[in-house]
Amino acid sequence: MSPALNHPHPVRILLVEDNDINQMLALEVLGRQGWECDTALNGVEAITRIKTGQYDLVLMDCQMPIMDGFTATREIRQMESRGEIEGESTIIAVTANALKGDRQRCLDAGMDDYLAKPFSPQQLREMVGKWLTKEKLMDAENEPHSQSDSVALDSPPICEKEFMERCMGDVTFAEMLLQSFEKDSVARLEQIASQVQTGDTVGVGETAHSLKGIAGILAAHNLQAIAFDIESAGKAGELDNVVTLLQDLRTEVNRCLAYVPTLKQQSHAAVTAS
Repeated sequence: MSPALNHPHPVRILLVEDNDINQMLALEVLGRQGWECDTALNGVEAITRIKTGQYDLVLMDCQMPIMDGFTATREIRQMESRGEIEGESTIIAVTANALKGDRQRCLDAGMDDYLAKPFSPQQLREMVGKWLTKEKLMDAENEPHSQSDSVALDSPPICEKEFMERCMGDVTFAEMLLQSFEKDSVARLEQIASQVQTGDTVGVGETAHSLKGIAGILAAHNLQAIAFDIESAGKAGELDNVVTLLQDLRTEVNRCLAYVPTLKQQSHAAVTAS
């Protein structure tokens, strides 16, 4: 039974997320539960939304342009303490940073819980449902997954089973995500290449972080691992390392793009067979 059925009024959720593919997946999952969902692209937009509307729950990405989720959450908590916002918002951190200590950093910023990307539809439903029904079991931690090891290049670049589970078996929705990936992955690859040319290691880290999240949703584990390495190198200012990894990234993006038509055919075949 959907947690929405046990709620005293229509559930309203604010999704704060700047990545199109992440937005698409979360909105699809939340919408299927009958939960109303507004979106914001960064912390500034989130604060504006919260000032003008009341939400049962906020899903807050941590790394965004203009204002990140940590800063936005601290500002929201300060406004609540000053009485500028009615009530207290439940804020769940949603982040692709699956590193030790990240969960505690989110809680220290004033967030109530932590959900690591990439998440499955079931994980998102359960996390939201837990807080909507006020079962605040803080001991039941959603432990972040460690970074995936690189997979062999002779294996498919995208795990079809995991990807389709994430799409809830909906082929039409899967194709929407794949089309978005075809556009976004190329754009981010070229953006990283441009940032390398200008020596913008901070920008490299931010763009690779976004690509890592996209790869996680698609279950493109090797691409996710390479993007993670580039993100780490960018944050450390290791431009030479980024340059070395860039060709690996380009190769893996191209492998994923070449596999997309095959993945679409397999998905359609699976539906027809069932």
